[in-house]
Amino acid sequence: MNNNVKVLIAVVALAAAGFLIVRSLGGKGDGVQSGRHVNYFICADPKCATEFEVEPGHSQAPPGSPSEVCPKCGKTYPTPAAKCPSCGRLAPLEGHGLVPATCPYCSKPMQPEKG
Repeated sequence: MNNNVKVLIAVVALAAAGFLIVRSLGGKGDGVQSGRHVNYFICADPKCATEFEVEPGHSQAPPGSPSEVCPKCGKTYPTPAAKCPSCGRLAPLEGHGLVPATCPYCSKPMQPEKG
């Protein structure tokens, strides 16, 4: 393989890695509200179903735990969610972490229309 091709591949890989790092550290995404990044969750226990948010670095999970913890009942593995921009309720993410097209509570679009 030609050295120029190797250099090009390395530059593209570094640029992609840099983009992913910047985005994961606070780039615009579903959980960005008022300039702060927030992860939204709904307790997986149907009897509790508490909606809550966790800022990165402010987890209530015990050290070494792979999951967030519901602040009300203490159960682990809550359902990741997205906040509806219209009604403010949290809607569970769909397969592969996708934001639902419409809010299950107010039936309004969960994401602004692209135009």
